[in-house]
Amino acid sequence: MDRATWDRVQVLLGQFVYRSHQMRYAGELIHCGHCGSPITGETKTKKNKKTGGDKQYVYYRCARYNDEDHPRIRMTEAEIDEQILALFDRMRVEDEEFRNTFREQLRRATNWDLGTETKNED
Repeated sequence: MDRATWDRVQVLLGQFVYRSHQMRYAGELIHCGHCGSPITGETKTKKNKKTGGDKQYVYYRCARYNDEDHPRIRMTEAEIDEQILALFDRMRVEDEEFRNTFREQLRRATNWDLGTETKNED
């Protein structure tokens, strides 16, 4: 059994799955607008000037970020979240009947309600 399936089953059974930090947008889900390479994550540790302790920060950047002619842009998870939410907002469909139909089809396709069997009525 793969890890993703195991974690999903644990969540469905009410078990808490601990993750110290999951790089939500790494893993080739997003590609660089400049060169098309996958976006990857990196963790930077910085000293807190007030407490003297270390704090970890997660940034996302292009896998070719260090190439000589590539823009040196890094983003936080919150910045990417903001961009994705803005994209979803632009995709909003005002037709309530269509939204409900789409939601139902998505629920069926992903077996959202695992407590009941889904039947293909088409």
